[in-house]
Formats: sequence, structure tokens, C-alpha cells
Amino acid sequence: NERLVLSIELSKPFLLLAGISGTGKTRFVREQAKATGSLNDTYCLTSVRPDWHEPSDILGYISRLGRDDNAEYITTDVLQFIAKAWCAIIDAGLELEPKGNGLAVIGDKSELEQVLPYWLCLDEMNLAPVEQYFADYLSILETREWQWEDEQFTYYCDSLLKSETIKQLDDKSKLRKALGFTGEQYDDAWDLFCDHGLGLPFNLI
Repeated sequence: NERLVLSIELSKPFLLLAGISGTGKTRFVREQAKATGSLNDTYCLTSVRPDWHEPSDILGYISRLGRDDNAEYITTDVLQFIAKAWCAIIDAGLELEPKGNGLAVIGDKSELEQVLPYWLCLDEMNLAPVEQYFADYLSILETREWQWEDEQFTYYCDSLLKSETIKQLDDKSKLRKALGFTGEQYDDAWDLFCDHGLGLPFNLI
């Protein structure tokens, strides 16, 4: 069988697979993840629920129901997986710097080739109104930009999780731990995410 291998430089790394149930749409995405990485590390299956009606269902939200009414961010599997893809970019030694309404990633072609694609599969998307729970994601997807100069590239995307939201939290370390940025190697990146937000990483499909 021929396998589809997608470049992480796609202008829109978003596939919409349509068809009746049982035709292998979800399995197709799973097989791409197996072919290009590891199911344990680079694949996330999230089932869309019929009661999803706002972006917080996919990206999380601020809650003040804890002790002392402190603001705490409730994360989701999707947001945690996005952060995991960012960790792979940081681990590859690529540079982050502020730009526009988010962050830019700067590096060379050899570094880019070390970064595996991360496959996020939203199963049964039509069970809930896509224009309600997925609108923010699609809007940010349109802001992605690639620039090349010889072997050097710059990738940019607006922030999905806004810095204004992160700054509302009383204890940002809880969010940092929930998103997996706990190691010292992520200190500088975490400070940038707090100040400029968390966008869509280029290796997320």
C-alpha cells in the first residue's frame, strides 16, 4: 500500500476526511503517525462530543472554583498535545523569538528535518457544530507563515492560547506542569509563552 507522507511545511496542515462510518478514516491518520513517528509520542485521538459548543471544549478555560477563588487553567488533551509538539521543537534546538501577535521559530533546514510531525485526530467532528468549538483554531491556522532564505527558515503563527489569558492565572506553574514544560530546558520558552502566548507549532497536523 502506498502511504501518504505529508511535509510539516504544508501551508495548511489540516486534513478533513469525509465518508460513512467504518471506512478507515481514523485508522488512516493512525497509520500516518506510525509511519512517521510513534503512536505513544506523536499521535493523539480526541473524540468530539455532541455537547461541544465553544472553543473552551477543545482548548480549555480559566476556572475560579478552587480554593480562595484563585484563577486556574483547566487544560484539555488537545492543548496538552499542542504543547507536546512545541516541546519537540524546543528539544531540536530551534530558536523562539517574539513577532507580531505571537512567536516565530527560527532555524535551518537540517534542524527542521529532525522534528517529527505530530498528528492530532479529532474523531467524528460533525457530532457538534464545528463553527462553534473549532472557529478559533481555524482562524489561527490562517495566520501561519513560512519564510526561507537559503537554508534558513522562519515560521510564524499567532497565539492560540493568549498571553492575556495566562497572565490572569494566580499560579502559572500549575499550567506549566499540566502542559509538560517542567524541565529546565523549557525555562526560556515558558517565559516567552507567558509573555506572547502559545500558537500552533509547525509540526502539528
